[in-house]
Amino acid sequence: MLRAQTLAKDAQLEMMRYQLNPHFMFNTMNAISTLILKEENDKASEMLDKLCGFFRYSLEATKQSKSTLKDELDLLGLYLSIEKVRFGKRLKVNFAVDKDVMNCVLPNMLCQPIIENAVKYAVEPSKDGAEITFKAYKSNESLIIKIMDTGQAVKELKRKGFGIGLQNTRSRLEVMFNGECEVILTPNQERGNTVTMTMPYEVNND
Repeated sequence: MLRAQTLAKDAQLEMMRYQLNPHFMFNTMNAISTLILKEENDKASEMLDKLCGFFRYSLEATKQSKSTLKDELDLLGLYLSIEKVRFGKRLKVNFAVDKDVMNCVLPNMLCQPIIENAVKYAVEPSKDGAEITFKAYKSNESLIIKIMDTGQAVKELKRKGFGIGLQNTRSRLEVMFNGECEVILTPNQERGNTVTMTMPYEVNND
């Protein structure tokens, strides 16, 4: 019974993760198409190469429903390198990750949709771009991940459907950690928003 429950949970996590891939694929292919129409073929070729690299890596890394924060950061690096082709200096990203959380366990591709939303709603609408900051650290017995941007206000984001990605993220965490988690979207003091994810501090010792 325990094994059946574990397999069912893994299948549910995989199903929710697969909901994200078509959205990312569509956005990237649309960007490549736009670059081709603008006759920016070198950029389009570079972006396509990076997209292939991203999916090769993600397919290998996501053979299981869980991964480590280190694997997640590697995938984010590939994803952001794709977006960097589109936005150049308009996309600014900072990472502040404590060493003692690198092997923490979390659902595969948990953070990529949140980063993608930040790119869409903070970087893309602004002529000057925006800054995205990724923080991860341990607090008591919890892993805290914060993704901050300098984009639009929370109310505006909710009207545009930002909450769909957040709901998916929350659902995946609840399935994996049996509800012992939290996902909150809050406005920053000056501008932009912060998504805070809190989950149990579980380390993969393999």
